[in-house]
Amino acid sequence: MFTNFKTLVYGIVMNLIFLANIIWAFYRRGSDEIDHPFTGNNFLLIRALSIVSVLAFLSILRLLRLDEYFTFIAYRGNYKTQNTEVTEK
Repeated sequence: MFTNFKTLVYGIVMNLIFLANIIWAFYRRGSDEIDHPFTGNNFLLIRALSIVSVLAFLSILRLLRLDEYFTFIAYRGNYKTQNTEVTEK
């Protein structure tokens, strides 16, 4: 899956964010030191980490060039070949 260094870095960032989220979910009730940075300022850290995670996921999709695959799925029934429309039956 990790075809180049950028993809590996984005994958590591996503895994660290998921690990931080799991640690917060398990230990937030028992430890105020872990809960306070995540829930302070109206859950700002959680929202920031979520945005970074989504951006990293989209970057991985872009780097792996899966956009052609998703385009094919979206237009599975109708596709064009040399300016003529062909419909699968």
